[in-house]
Amino acid sequence: MKTGTLTGFNINRISEITKQNLQNLQHYCLTRKNLLRKHLDNWVFKPNQQNGRNYLFDRKQQYHNLAIENLALNAGSNECFRETRTGLMQKVAPVYKVPDFNTGRAHFMSSEKRVFSFSVKTLVFNILIIWLMTAFLYAA
Repeated sequence: MKTGTLTGFNINRISEITKQNLQNLQHYCLTRKNLLRKHLDNWVFKPNQQNGRNYLFDRKQQYHNLAIENLALNAGSNECFRETRTGLMQKVAPVYKVPDFNTGRAHFMSSEKRVFSFSVKTLVFNILIIWLMTAFLYAA
């Protein structure tokens, strides 16, 4: 067996191809990141350009509610996770947590509920349940 080959494969050639593919992927990701950053900057700075320099900052100061932020993100908590019998439970930012159950149950302030393997927005799910209960009570 020659150095640099492995059962007919040239390891140097494979490493060159892999390195080139990784460089291409890195270039693609950087290009995509820069494009998305440009779109985000345009989306964020456009209202400031149209309405004055501190427009978004002033809106945040006027309408931001720290108590609701603490409730939704659990920002006042000192613990990020809690260990339970079944594993770790996320304590920070429960709004972004995916529900654990597939039966429509979800944690407080969940943005979605899972029914079987489908994700349903909480508002839509709750309205459907209310309509089903109304239909059931009307039939009864």
